[in-house]
Amino acid sequence: MGESSKIFTQTNSDLSHRLHSHDFYEILYVKQGELIHSFKNLPESLMIMGDCVFIPPNVEHTFHSNERYIKRDILVDKEFFHQTCSLIPNAINMIQKEFSTRVLHFEIDELNALEALFSKFNQETEITLRRSLGLTALFTLLNKFLKTNAKQSTSTLLSKIIEKLNHQKYISNGIATIAKELNYTPQYLCHYFKKCTGTTMTEYINQIKLTRIEFYLTNTNLSLREIADAVGIESLSYMNKLFFKKFASTPKKYRDKKT
Repeated sequence: MGESSKIFTQTNSDLSHRLHSHDFYEILYVKQGELIHSFKNLPESLMIMGDCVFIPPNVEHTFHSNERYIKRDILVDKEFFHQTCSLIPNAINMIQKEFSTRVLHFEIDELNALEALFSKFNQETEITLRRSLGLTALFTLLNKFLKTNAKQSTSTLLSKIIEKLNHQKYISNGIATIAKELNYTPQYLCHYFKKCTGTTMTEYINQIKLTRIEFYLTNTNLSLREIADAVGIESLSYMNKLFFKKFASTPKKYRDKKT
């Protein structure tokens, strides 16, 4: 799993697999055919086209089939998965509690939309756009999981806001632009977002910017001015202040330590 995106996806059609576990989250769904999937010491579950399961880290599981099938695996870094879920109240607890009994089902149009998203994700080479596509796909899968659970339903509006906030095109003046596109006032969206997540939209946007700044510092030779432009920050002094608040270091010193 690459450090650049924290998400990796592939399709495969192994007819059988030994009981195994891993130190990351896995989400898998069946694209074609059917397979048998089971968690250790639990009954087997038949999965047909469109069926999807969430598998937390260190949970032993296996799958097999007597005929050809194609499934998609989405592997997500544990820390990145937790950071993403922290924006959806109770998501992590729900997933860890319900994963063994919850098989989701995507209709054909939903499946096609997911596949189109993952196709773009795998083809994208620009890191921030790739990460945005990965986050959009992950939120789509998380929303489906939570909506399938009768005890919890995440908000469609919240999902739309988060998807847009993670897209590169909203890196500057995002709140006003998103409010206009969703036909709400900026004040309403800010109040709604804080009520749902416990954090402000500005704080969330800054976290996205800081994640991108850190990546550029450690993985590129861009100047600080170029990095500030890339993340939509006009003032270098403001970028330094924002970065220092989280990392207790200036961007320059942080880069020097990493190289």
